[in-house]
Amino acid sequence: MKRWNVAAAKAHFSSMLDESKHEPQVICRRNRPVAAVISMETYEQLTRKPRLTTADMLQRLREIQKAEEAEIEIPARKDRVDPEVEG
Repeated sequence: MKRWNVAAAKAHFSSMLDESKHEPQVICRRNRPVAAVISMETYEQLTRKPRLTTADMLQRLREIQKAEEAEIEIPARKDRVDPEVEG
């Protein structure tokens, strides 16, 4: 990551934006990082919420159950009556 002081970041803003496409650009004030400029692609990756499938959630539940040595009772499945077929 390239580090920029505030004055250099202001003076070379366009260059800093171009470089952010390749790696994050850190802006420092008094030698301390205060902000980072990242590419839009990186931003979207960081803010994208993962979409879990039911299978993913069940797998996580199995992992938790195993780690906690817990037992989860799942009642036997019962077929539901379809009122349109029966009625």
